Parts: sequence; structure tokens; C-alpha cells
Amino acid sequence: MKNAMRKDFFREIRKSLSRYLSLIFIVALGVAFFAGVRSSETDMHLSADVLYDETNFMDIRVLSTMGLTEEDVETIRQIKGVKDVEAVNTLEVLTGDEGQEYVLQASSLTTCISKPVLTEGRLPEYEWECLLDENLASVYSIGDTITLTGDKDTDLTESLTETSFKIIGFAESPAYLTDARGTASIGNGTCNGMLYLMPEVFSADYYTCVYLTVEGAAELTSFTDEYEEKVEGIMTILEAIADSRCQIRYDSIVNDAEEELEDARKELADAEEEVEQELADALLELNNGEQELLDAKDELKQAKNELSNAQNEIEDGWDQWKEGKNTLESAQNELNEGWKQFEEGKNTLTKAQNELNEGWKQFEEGKTT
Repeated sequence: MKNAMRKDFFREIRKSLSRYLSLIFIVALGVAFFAGVRSSETDMHLSADVLYDETNFMDIRVLSTMGLTEEDVETIRQIKGVKDVEAVNTLEVLTGDEGQEYVLQASSLTTCISKPVLTEGRLPEYEWECLLDENLASVYSIGDTITLTGDKDTDLTESLTETSFKIIGFAESPAYLTDARGTASIGNGTCNGMLYLMPEVFSADYYTCVYLTVEGAAELTSFTDEYEEKVEGIMTILEAIADSRCQIRYDSIVNDAEEELEDARKELADAEEEVEQELADALLELNNGEQELLDAKDELKQAKNELSNAQNEIEDGWDQWKEGKNTLESAQNELNEGWKQFEEGKNTLTKAQNELNEGWKQFEEGKTT
């Protein structure tokens, strides 16, 4: 029976040798591909681990919606098993123009953990300098100046001391192993690259996140169970103190807000008191003004009476002036008439004097004869 089955098996192979060889090759190709994928995974993990070790890449990133303070950073640093701790500020910004707008993840430059890999230029030394993502090296050049803006109504001057920066280098972020830079909450929703700024540029009194490394984790290969266990121990401690630190931060924010509210209430009370005093003064001035208005009305009434009397006196005087004028005109006429008569009498007298002189002359002449 077995010999017959074996003979039948080989007979079938011989009849369809091409199909059999095809199946053999397909299986071999699948096995080879699977083996290559399995081996490449290990190689990729090792390559990533080398990069992480060279850049001292973070083992844990601590985030808080309310921000992290220096006290939070110091508390994390005191945890047994934590090696390095570095606080970081991040902010999503826009650059470019309306034709081509880019979304950047602005981050304070780290000096210890997750250090960017410099590919061209140098690291920033001044607040107006920046290090740009290698992804945008085809768009910008070293020496270019980029201006940052916020999304819609966001005013960057409240978060940054500078909004224009000079590009002095390009770098790659160890947080990304591909060209993709994740998503963003502004712009078109896609982050186009990283932007590294000096820590002094960020004006907030808190940190956005905290990077930390675990003692002994660098000696282990990333993505292995041993590495995960090592990091998990510190994460357990962080989760244990998270609630208390969040409550402390919440109370701090509330206390600050209450202090500001109390100051605002005091200012409001002072303003209300000042307004009430000004209102009282205004009311007093209004009352005084009303009295002055009444007095002014009385004075106006008296002035009107005096004006009416004066008007009457003026009218009486005008009538008297008219009468006097008429009398003066009559006297002037009489004077003119008298002056005329005087002139006539004067002429008559002159004529008579002439006649007398002529008669006297004749008399003298007759006497002489």
C-alpha cells in the first residue's frame, strides 16, 4: 500500500512537474521573504538603538495639560533609577506665506537628552538663531530668516520673546526615523518639520514636557522585553506620584488665579469707591449748579427788567431828543432869519455911511469955495 502511494505520488509529480516546481519556488520565496523580514526587524531595532544611544534619546516623556514646574522636574530627578532629566518647551507655529505655509513643531534646544543630529551648519548660540529640520533644507538655506506666526487669533508674542529667526543649521530629530513628522493641531493638520530654538526664547513660566532617561537602559537594546521592564519600573513610580503632583500644580494655578481675582476685586472695589466719590462730587456740583442756575435766572430776570426800563428810558430820551432837535431846528431857522436881517441892516448901514461920507465931502468942498 505504501509503495503504491509513493509510486502514485511521484507519478503525479512527473505529470505536473512545472506546477510542482512553481509551488516549490513560491514557498521558497515566501520563506525567504519572511526570514528577511524577521532578520531586518532585528537589524532595524539595532540601528535605532545605536541612534538612540548616540543622541541619549529619552526613555520616558512626561506630559501635563497644566504644564510642569521646576518643582516637578526636581521631584522626577529625585526618583531612584532616573539618570538624566531635562525640561523642554514646545509650541506649534506657522511659517511661510499664503502660497506655501509650513507647520513647525518649535522646541527648546536640549543639551543632554534627545539631542538633534546636526547635518549642516552649527547649533544656535543666540536667541535670534534657530536650527531647522533637514526636511526643509530644500526650501530654506542657511542664512535665511524665517518669521513665525500663530494660528488665527494666537499671538506668539505671549509665548516667545522673538518671532523672527536666522537659520544657522539643519538637523534631524532622533524622535523620527522617517520623513513623517506626525500631526498638528494648526494649519493643515500635518507637521512639516522641527524647529529648535534657544530655551530663553520661550517666555512661559512652566515647561510643556520633561524628558528623562533610566539608569541601565542605555546598556539594553530598545524594543526588548528587558528594556521595557526597566523603563516600566520608573513609569510605575511616575504614575504613582502623578496625581499628587497634578493636585499641587492645580492648587498652585488656582491660588494664583484666586490671588489675581482678589487683586481684581480690590481694584474693582477701589474703582467703585472712586466712582461713588466722583458721583457724590458730581451730585454736589450738580446741586450747586442748580442753585447757581436759579440765581442766574433771577439775575437774568432782574437784568431783563433793567433792560426793559433802560429801553423805556431810551425811548423817552429819543422822544426828548426828537423834540429838542425840532426846537433846535426852529431856533436855527430863527437864527438864520435874524442873521439875514442883520446882513440887510448892515448893508443899509454901510450904504448910509457911504452917503454920509459923500455928503460930508461935498460939504467940505463947498466950505472951501
